[in-house]
Amino acid sequence: MLRDDLVRHAGEQRFTTAHFVSSQVNEQLIDRMAALEGVARRVQPAILRSDDAQQSFLEQRPSFEILFNGSYFITDVHGAGLSAGLTGTCGSELHGP
Repeated sequence: MLRDDLVRHAGEQRFTTAHFVSSQVNEQLIDRMAALEGVARRVQPAILRSDDAQQSFLEQRPSFEILFNGSYFITDVHGAGLSAGLTGTCGSELHGP
């Protein structure tokens, strides 16, 4: 009986911990999606036509380096890297050798 109570209690604690952690992860994902959506609304077609404009656009968003561990980039519609954030990579380096 004591064993059953201990097993049940341990299971409840694991569930509570998993719920707490998943809530934190969800909040972080929501914050990042909101940041991405806000930036996406500001991208103008002229920015996408110029490598320099893309690079400048990314460099004007230092908060991305915090939200995305310094790895963020612009891709074309096919997923090919066009421009990278301050410490990110672009082009063939995105896809490996």
